[in-house]
Amino acid sequence: MKKTWRLYRAVLGILPTNARRFLVGYATALGFLAMLDAGALGLLAIVIAPIMSNAPLSLPIVGTIPNDFLIYLLGLVCLLIIVKSAVALGLTWRATRVFAGYELELGSRLFDSYLQSSWVDRLKRNSSDVVRLTDGSVAMTIASFLLPATTILGELLSFFTIVVVLAIAQPL
Repeated sequence: MKKTWRLYRAVLGILPTNARRFLVGYATALGFLAMLDAGALGLLAIVIAPIMSNAPLSLPIVGTIPNDFLIYLLGLVCLLIIVKSAVALGLTWRATRVFAGYELELGSRLFDSYLQSSWVDRLKRNSSDVVRLTDGSVAMTIASFLLPATTILGELLSFFTIVVVLAIAQPL
Protein backbone atom coordinates (compact mmCIF):
# COMPACT_ATOMS: atom_id res chain seq x y z
CA MET A 1 0.00 0.00 0.00
CA LYS A 2 2.86 2.37 0.82
CA LYS A 3 4.44 1.71 -2.57
CA THR A 4 1.15 2.39 -4.32
CA TRP A 5 0.73 5.64 -2.40
CA ARG A 6 4.28 6.70 -3.33
CA LEU A 7 3.62 5.85 -6.97
CA TYR A 8 0.37 7.82 -6.86
CA ARG A 9 2.19 10.84 -5.46
CA ALA A 10 4.89 10.49 -8.12
CA VAL A 11 2.28 10.41 -10.88
CA LEU A 12 0.61 13.48 -9.37
CA GLY A 13 4.00 15.22 -9.50
CA ILE A 14 4.18 14.61 -13.24
CA LEU A 15 0.71 16.01 -13.90
CA PRO A 16 0.17 19.72 -14.62
CA THR A 17 0.19 22.02 -11.60
CA ASN A 18 -3.58 22.41 -11.26
CA ALA A 19 -4.26 18.67 -11.61
CA ARG A 20 -3.81 17.90 -7.91
CA ARG A 21 -6.35 20.56 -6.93
CA PHE A 22 -8.79 19.29 -9.54
CA LEU A 23 -8.40 15.68 -8.39
CA VAL A 24 -9.07 16.67 -4.77
CA GLY A 25 -12.15 18.62 -5.84
CA TYR A 26 -13.28 15.75 -8.06
CA ALA A 27 -12.85 13.22 -5.24
CA THR A 28 -14.72 15.51 -2.84
CA ALA A 29 -17.57 15.94 -5.30
CA LEU A 30 -17.74 12.17 -5.83
CA GLY A 31 -17.84 11.72 -2.06
CA PHE A 32 -20.68 14.21 -1.74
CA LEU A 33 -22.60 12.42 -4.50
CA ALA A 34 -22.04 9.06 -2.78
CA MET A 35 -23.39 10.50 0.47
CA LEU A 36 -26.38 11.97 -1.35
CA ASP A 37 -27.09 8.65 -3.05
CA ALA A 38 -26.71 6.59 0.13
CA GLY A 39 -28.84 9.07 2.05
CA ALA A 40 -31.59 8.94 -0.56
CA LEU A 41 -31.57 5.15 -0.65
CA GLY A 42 -31.52 5.01 3.14
CA LEU A 43 -34.50 7.36 3.30
CA LEU A 44 -36.26 5.17 0.74
CA ALA A 45 -35.57 2.06 2.85
CA ILE A 46 -36.99 3.80 5.91
CA VAL A 47 -40.10 5.14 4.15
CA ILE A 48 -41.10 2.22 1.91
CA ALA A 49 -42.29 -0.21 4.63
CA PRO A 50 -44.72 2.24 6.29
CA ILE A 51 -46.08 3.24 2.88
CA MET A 52 -46.70 -0.40 1.93
CA SER A 53 -48.36 -1.21 5.27
CA ASN A 54 -50.24 2.12 5.48
CA ALA A 55 -48.83 2.74 8.93
CA PRO A 56 -47.18 5.85 10.36
CA LEU A 57 -43.40 5.98 10.41
CA SER A 58 -41.87 5.95 13.85
CA LEU A 59 -38.24 7.04 14.13
CA PRO A 60 -36.37 7.14 17.44
CA ILE A 61 -34.83 10.60 17.05
CA VAL A 62 -37.49 12.30 14.89
CA GLY A 63 -40.62 10.75 16.35
CA THR A 64 -43.79 9.65 14.55
CA ILE A 65 -44.38 10.83 11.01
CA PRO A 66 -48.01 10.63 9.81
CA ASN A 67 -49.03 8.73 6.67
CA ASP A 68 -49.90 11.92 4.80
CA PHE A 69 -46.33 13.17 5.05
CA LEU A 70 -44.74 9.92 3.81
CA ILE A 71 -45.54 10.69 0.17
CA TYR A 72 -43.58 13.93 0.51
CA LEU A 73 -40.62 11.96 1.84
CA LEU A 74 -40.91 9.63 -1.15
CA GLY A 75 -40.95 12.68 -3.43
CA LEU A 76 -37.85 13.95 -1.63
CA VAL A 77 -36.13 10.64 -2.36
CA CYS A 78 -36.97 11.00 -6.05
CA LEU A 79 -35.77 14.60 -6.08
CA LEU A 80 -32.50 13.67 -4.37
CA ILE A 81 -31.83 10.90 -6.89
CA ILE A 82 -32.60 13.20 -9.83
CA VAL A 83 -30.38 15.97 -8.46
CA LYS A 84 -27.59 13.49 -7.77
CA SER A 85 -27.82 12.13 -11.31
CA ALA A 86 -27.77 15.61 -12.87
CA VAL A 87 -24.78 16.68 -10.79
CA ALA A 88 -22.99 13.40 -11.61
CA LEU A 89 -23.62 13.99 -15.30
CA GLY A 90 -22.19 17.51 -15.10
CA LEU A 91 -19.22 16.28 -13.07
CA THR A 92 -18.47 13.56 -15.61
CA TRP A 93 -18.76 16.03 -18.48
CA ARG A 94 -16.33 18.41 -16.78
CA ALA A 95 -13.90 15.66 -15.75
CA THR A 96 -13.66 14.22 -19.27
CA ARG A 97 -12.69 17.61 -20.66
CA VAL A 98 -10.19 18.37 -17.92
CA PHE A 99 -8.54 14.94 -18.05
CA ALA A 100 -8.36 15.10 -21.84
CA GLY A 101 -6.34 18.31 -21.43
CA TYR A 102 -4.04 16.58 -18.95
CA GLU A 103 -3.57 13.68 -21.36
CA LEU A 104 -2.73 16.08 -24.16
CA GLU A 105 -0.19 17.96 -22.06
CA LEU A 106 1.51 14.80 -20.81
CA GLY A 107 1.56 13.29 -24.29
CA SER A 108 3.09 16.50 -25.64
CA ARG A 109 5.78 16.41 -22.95
CA LEU A 110 6.62 12.79 -23.74
CA PHE A 111 6.79 13.51 -27.46
CA ASP A 112 8.93 16.62 -26.89
CA SER A 113 11.37 14.62 -24.78
CA TYR A 114 11.54 12.06 -27.59
CA LEU A 115 12.31 14.79 -30.11
CA GLN A 116 14.99 16.26 -27.86
CA SER A 117 16.73 12.91 -27.39
CA SER A 118 19.77 11.96 -29.43
CA TRP A 119 19.56 10.40 -32.85
CA VAL A 120 20.85 7.14 -31.48
CA ASP A 121 17.98 6.95 -28.99
CA ARG A 122 15.42 7.90 -31.63
CA LEU A 123 16.59 5.20 -34.02
CA LYS A 124 15.87 2.57 -31.37
CA ARG A 125 12.12 3.17 -31.65
CA ASN A 126 9.89 3.50 -34.66
CA SER A 127 7.38 6.33 -34.88
CA SER A 128 4.30 4.14 -34.42
CA ASP A 129 5.68 2.89 -31.08
CA VAL A 130 6.25 6.47 -29.93
CA VAL A 131 2.73 7.53 -30.89
CA ARG A 132 1.22 4.48 -29.21
CA LEU A 133 3.31 5.08 -26.10
CA THR A 134 2.44 8.77 -25.79
CA ASP A 135 -1.23 8.27 -26.57
CA GLY A 136 -2.19 4.98 -24.96
CA SER A 137 -0.05 4.87 -21.87
CA VAL A 138 -1.02 8.34 -20.67
CA ALA A 139 -4.72 7.62 -21.13
CA MET A 140 -4.32 4.25 -19.41
CA THR A 141 -2.51 5.79 -16.45
CA ILE A 142 -5.23 8.37 -15.91
CA ALA A 143 -8.19 6.04 -16.53
CA SER A 144 -6.84 2.99 -14.69
CA PHE A 145 -4.79 4.50 -11.88
CA LEU A 146 -5.66 8.11 -11.05
CA LEU A 147 -9.44 8.07 -11.47
CA PRO A 148 -10.15 4.89 -9.49
CA ALA A 149 -8.21 6.32 -6.55
CA THR A 150 -10.56 9.33 -6.45
CA THR A 151 -13.48 7.04 -5.59
CA ILE A 152 -11.98 5.97 -2.24
CA LEU A 153 -13.36 9.03 -0.44
CA GLY A 154 -16.80 8.37 -1.94
CA GLU A 155 -16.72 4.78 -0.73
CA LEU A 156 -15.80 5.85 2.80
CA LEU A 157 -18.46 8.56 2.92
CA SER A 158 -21.05 6.19 1.51
CA PHE A 159 -20.23 3.67 4.24
CA PHE A 160 -20.47 6.42 6.88
CA THR A 161 -23.84 7.57 5.53
CA ILE A 162 -25.23 4.03 5.57
CA VAL A 163 -24.09 3.56 9.17
CA VAL A 164 -25.79 6.84 10.18
CA VAL A 165 -29.02 5.89 8.39
CA LEU A 166 -29.01 2.48 10.07
CA ALA A 167 -28.33 4.07 13.46
CA ILE A 168 -31.34 6.35 13.02
CA ALA A 169 -33.68 3.70 11.58
CA GLN A 170 -32.71 0.74 13.77
CA PRO A 171 -30.79 1.85 16.86
CA LEU A 172 -29.38 -0.80 19.15
